This record gives sequence, C-alpha cells and structure tokens, in this order.
Amino acid sequence: MDNVRIKFRSFLLLIGALSCLLLGMNAAGAQSQSLPLSLTSPLIALNNESVSLPSAIPAEVSKGRAFVPVRFFQHPQIQGDYIFSEDKGTYYLLIDNHAAEVNLIFGKGAPLFRITDSEGKDSLVHDTNALPYLHGEEPMVPLRLIAEALGLQVKWDNQAKSVILETDEEYRRELYSVEEWEAQMGEYPVYWDDKSAKPITDEELQAYIEENKLPIVDYKIDSKYKAIVLEVKEHETSTYAIHRLRNGKLGKDDIMVGTKENEYGFAFQKFNGYLSIVLFDKAKLLEIHSCVVSIYDNRQTKKLKVEIGDKRGYLLRIGEEVSSGLVNLKGKDGYTYEEIFW
Repeated sequence: MDNVRIKFRSFLLLIGALSCLLLGMNAAGAQSQSLPLSLTSPLIALNNESVSLPSAIPAEVSKGRAFVPVRFFQHPQIQGDYIFSEDKGTYYLLIDNHAAEVNLIFGKGAPLFRITDSEGKDSLVHDTNALPYLHGEEPMVPLRLIAEALGLQVKWDNQAKSVILETDEEYRRELYSVEEWEAQMGEYPVYWDDKSAKPITDEELQAYIEENKLPIVDYKIDSKYKAIVLEVKEHETSTYAIHRLRNGKLGKDDIMVGTKENEYGFAFQKFNGYLSIVLFDKAKLLEIHSCVVSIYDNRQTKKLKVEIGDKRGYLLRIGEEVSSGLVNLKGKDGYTYEEIFW
C-alpha cells in the first residue's frame, strides 16, 4: 500500500497549508446541473451498466445535486481512490485517480473544494449546494463534480431519471484489469457498514502479532473490524490500527502516530480516542505503581485509573471527543510525575 502512504503525505500537507491553498487559484467555471427537487434517489448507469449502491447508503438528491457515497469512485470502471480523516469536527477528504486529485474540507470552519488536474493546474469550486456531508461514517459527495473532475462524461436522462456516466477509450487505457483492481481493493479495510465480514478475535489478533513479529505491548479491539495497537521499540512508540481487510485477512494501517521517550523515560500519545502510556527502562527504575488520567468532557473532569503491571505500555480509551488531559504517575519514595497531553 505504498501508493496510499505517498498520498497521505500530500494529504497532511493539504491540512497543514490550508491558507496557502486558498491563494492564487481560479474558480471552476462549470456548475452542476440542478436535478428535480422532487427526486430523492436517482438511478446511475456507468458505460451502459446499472450501478448498485448499498441499500443503507443509496444515491441521494440534495439541493438539486446528486450525491453518492465516496466508495462509488472505487468502482472497477472508474478506479478512483480516497483518504478520509477527521480532526475536531473538520473533515478532510482526498479523492484521486490517474486524471486528477480532488481535495475537500467540510464540517467546522471554512470549506474547501479544490481540483488539481493531471498537469498540476488548480481550480476552486464555489458551489455551496455541492458540499459533502456524512451518511453514517461515510462522506456523501457530489456525483457530477467529482466524476467530471476525474475524467468521466456525465449526462442526465430526464425520462429514465438516471445519471449516465461514460468513460472514453483513452480513460480505459489507464485502468488496471478488473482482477488486478479487485486484488488491490482486497488489501483495504472492510466498509464500516459491512455486516458479512468476520469480526476480529483476540486469538486471531494475537496470532497475527506473533506471525509478523510485531513489538506490540497492548491492544484494544475497538470495533468488529478494527483493533488499536501500541507498538514499543527501544526508545520510541507507534500507535495504529489493525483492520479486517476485504480479502478476509488482517492488515496494518499505513497511518500511524508515534512519539519518543522523554528525558524521564515516559511517552504519551493520543490516537483515535485512545491514550498510550509507555514506561521505558529508565522509568521502570522509578517503580511506578499508580497512574490516573484526568480528562475534560462536557465541562466536567473525569478521572480514569490505569492498572500498572509489568507491561511496557498501556492503551486507555478516553473517547475521540477528548482533546486534552493530564497524566499523573506515582512511584517509590513519593515520586510524582505529571504531564499534559493534547
């Protein structure tokens, strides 16, 4: 999944340089054609074949625009990809294929809808009716604007109440074979609404950790298809997710956060609603026996206790809504250490 890792680096640059992106761009000239306001769920055809979407998240019409779940663009005849992230109520979405890259920011704060074509030319879309929104855990995105940005032709069949999508021969020459594409997609996590995949079990996760010789000191099965794990090496830590993949296997997420041992032998890191607490060899000499984490939730302070044993590190569920807190450690001879985490 090296291509995903490379794209995520550019994705972080998007988040970190938002103010720069808003300078020196042209407004996109094309505007989406409005659909009948009475229409609720249009049909979609791609290269003369009907496209089925999950019954739980069908295509929708909102403010005269057709919206689809972002996974639609991973269709074998489109072969788009996406990365989705959230930070304190602001959502970041990158969609791309061989023809273009689309960056979207929505939720809290100023929205952004930026298209970068294959020649590196940027344009901004100013259509407030085309802003993405969430359906469950998945972004719903404007079908016409994204499809046209990625190089598809889009038409509206008023008689059949259908959106007609087409790719030309030049577009199709850039695609992998269906078998190659499906093999690539098999390396991705199962969709959040998939009810047929096998849940992750402790036994399977422990076998995966042992087989891959991962220096994982603690883990929490966060949901049916995802576990959060804490990896500790000599002087540094990494926290990341292990997913149930679409091909049935388990796989590591390429997105991870890490930190290094501080001067006292501790390391703390917040990730996906969890706090990692690591005691390196230097800290072990302090014989830490008490750990209390204070978090601030709904204007109230909650104290969470971590049972300290012989492990090098611990994962504590604090909730994704928690933005900061205080770790208090106590050791032998009255030793006390406190650190604020963000």
